[in-house]
Amino acid sequence: MIDPKLIIAIVVGVWALLFVIMMSIQKKRKSKATDYRASNADKALLHLYGKKFSIDGRDLALFETVSGENLQKIVALPEGSHRIAGVYQSTEVSALGQNINLESEMVEFDAELEKGHSYSVAMYAYSPEERREYYKGDVPRDVLSVPLTLVKGSENVKAYIIVYQES
Repeated sequence: MIDPKLIIAIVVGVWALLFVIMMSIQKKRKSKATDYRASNADKALLHLYGKKFSIDGRDLALFETVSGENLQKIVALPEGSHRIAGVYQSTEVSALGQNINLESEMVEFDAELEKGHSYSVAMYAYSPEERREYYKGDVPRDVLSVPLTLVKGSENVKAYIIVYQES
């Protein structure tokens, strides 16, 4: 029979090894994103939260991208107006405390981006005005808000795709 102390030692050893590996992967991802931001400081950086993205009619896979800290895709674009299309995803907590994964249909819109700024494009269950009120005005500037009427998986029938100018 195997000694319980040996089993515990093996489990702790495997956990520690996996922890070190995951920390190393996270550190490399963060370093790569930082280098990408620095080398594209003269462009508009767009952080996308979702899937199936295209920009100006071209699939996102054709662009040089990096994954950000929250696994969003970061893409550097020249200044100007860009047509952005994608399926946005978010998580909402229900009244019972359960996580509900939200997903939009394909949403397409034009956004005006300025070089030297960072933008996040994501789906929220609240409007920019509601967020400003909740955070007492301490929020990034919203440059575009696209109201949605139905979101798959949600009991809530309102959601917004919001483009925030982070910096």
